[in-house]
Amino acid sequence: MKKILRTSVVGTVLLMWIALCCALAAENAPPQRGLRTYALHGNPNSADISPDERLVVTVLSRSQQTDDPSKIKTTDVVQLWDFRQDKLIAENVLREEIRDKGKPLTYARAEYVRYSADGQLVIAYLDHCLYLLRGTDLREVRRMQTSGPPEVSHTYKTKSGPHPYVVKSELAALELSPVEHQVAVVWVRGFAEAWVDIVQFDSAQDTVWNTRERGLGWMNPTAVAWTSDGHQLVVAVPNEVACNSPGSTPDVFAVQPLSGAIQQKLTTGLLVGDIAVTPDSRVLVVDRDCVGVFENHHPPLRVFDLRTGKKIKELTGRGGGVRYAISVSRNGGRAVADTGIVKARFDWGDMVPFDVQGDSTFSVWNLKAYEGLVTSQNLMQRMSGRFRVDGQVPLRISPNGGFVLRGNSIYELP
Repeated sequence: MKKILRTSVVGTVLLMWIALCCALAAENAPPQRGLRTYALHGNPNSADISPDERLVVTVLSRSQQTDDPSKIKTTDVVQLWDFRQDKLIAENVLREEIRDKGKPLTYARAEYVRYSADGQLVIAYLDHCLYLLRGTDLREVRRMQTSGPPEVSHTYKTKSGPHPYVVKSELAALELSPVEHQVAVVWVRGFAEAWVDIVQFDSAQDTVWNTRERGLGWMNPTAVAWTSDGHQLVVAVPNEVACNSPGSTPDVFAVQPLSGAIQQKLTTGLLVGDIAVTPDSRVLVVDRDCVGVFENHHPPLRVFDLRTGKKIKELTGRGGGVRYAISVSRNGGRAVADTGIVKARFDWGDMVPFDVQGDSTFSVWNLKAYEGLVTSQNLMQRMSGRFRVDGQVPLRISPNGGFVLRGNSIYELP
């Protein structure tokens, strides 16, 4: 009886501590309101808004039956929409595949689509191929293969004998240069092998360098961003594994894109998950760590000066802090980040904490005065008996800061 009572008291204290921390974190959150939304059709995997904020380009997959009932056809499509009028402007089929029902796709599902800074080109990535398309009608200009590092074979032994397995490289991040006709692609293979691939559009040549060999930490990068002049690439590399306290070694690196030579290092004090860079060389960093029982309940958005490495500002979110994703408008006026409530629960059987998503929102700040502008409505929906965010498009703000992409919608900002 005493043991049960003691466990109950400890549990109550833990819950009160968590609730107090969440309440304190929510004090400076931007006000919440319902934002006008525009639909993204077809459950796209990636999307981007044009520089003039009139159009949205999406890349998506369709599955349909064939004449053979044992087969299914998958089509990957890029579409251009006037999202305010809900009007399809153009469409281009990137690839098709017919496979047996129940058989997985023969390629990974990582997909990206991005507008060039001048809006003249759309760049789409699918299945180790970059497609250069005209921004007005999506007609193909060029395509380039990007193979990535080769797969490696390993073997592990058990009582029944050796068992071979293959580790393939995967695309982890992709971002266009804001000034040059080139793109930075981050490839990862396994737990701690990563490469940056700079692909030149005009020459179809690429330059590849290994992050560990250049001294960019020992884990795989989580994000990459360009400076506005295109002279530096900023790479986020966590200095600890998930659910551990952040280390004291650098975890954000500014490098020369083609050589990978380090030009600046930052130590954020977070388990860095995502980054964004403003035109005046501020680096915005958000956390991706687990929620602990006594710590990491409400990590802030931290702002650093890339030239000096000094922290210049912290911005708080709601009850779960600022986590996972950050995006800055191309003009540098606004930033958007994930501010959904994430709480810690404790499994008394296994004696381990775990995260529970309470809701899903994003918040927007004015970066000139660091003022909170707005927090979105709850984006979680009941799907198949549980709550989740509908759609797959990651959080991204438009070039002039008027709209936010998230899930299956475009949100208009005040």
